[in-house]
Amino acid sequence: MTVLPVIVREVRMRARGRATYWSRMAVAFIGALLCVQQLIVSGPLGTPAAVGRNVFNQMVGAAFLLSCGACLLAAEAIGSERRQGTLGLLFLTRVRGFDVVAGKLVSVGATSLCALTGLLPALMIPVLAGGVTGGEAFRKGAGLLATLLFALGAGLLGAAVQAHRFKAACGAVLVVLLTALVPLVLLNYAKGGIWHYAGWLSPLVLMVAAGDASYQTAPGFYWGALATVQALGWLLTVAAGLQLRRSISRDGGAEIVR
Repeated sequence: MTVLPVIVREVRMRARGRATYWSRMAVAFIGALLCVQQLIVSGPLGTPAAVGRNVFNQMVGAAFLLSCGACLLAAEAIGSERRQGTLGLLFLTRVRGFDVVAGKLVSVGATSLCALTGLLPALMIPVLAGGVTGGEAFRKGAGLLATLLFALGAGLLGAAVQAHRFKAACGAVLVVLLTALVPLVLLNYAKGGIWHYAGWLSPLVLMVAAGDASYQTAPGFYWGALATVQALGWLLTVAAGLQLRRSISRDGGAEIVR
């Protein structure tokens, strides 16, 4: 079983990187900055519930963007292996494409998840203010995890398909943007029928459906979107595992990325 040693290797390499620690500090700083900005704008006239709701929405929005941006980290994780000349060497052993993709998924996912935890202290403000229900906080937290998995899958697939560093990043971002926006447009113009369920494909629609107002109207839509976005993330990850070794064989083991 080669997947566990590969995962351990990837996690150790990620733990040695300075960016792993500085990213958490940067996210915590952004969260504190958003909280201070909201408190200054609201002033003494703002009710605690209103301030808590605004802070919560801004924190969730920032966390959603960070989750989507994880596609770039995933794409760079494979791209850096190509530039260092170690990816082709891995495939000279019994390591499979799925093993490499699983290692990257765990290491980059753990780094991104640890960075998101930097927002937790700021999220205590809405909880203490009482402007957000526990159910909504739980649903949006689950939606952020599903979005993170989807973005990681998109980044891994982009880097597995395309060896060029810039093209791999652009491909990953394009997949995330199209999947987030196109179903949203179809949902807005749908008049019922099957097109209504196209919104299940969009992480952005998932976050909207997690709100109390939307969830009380159609709770099944939220759970369907949550399951679909997670399934998309796993499908993209599996596709990356299938494509990675083919890409290395096609390029003749070339590891240089311009």
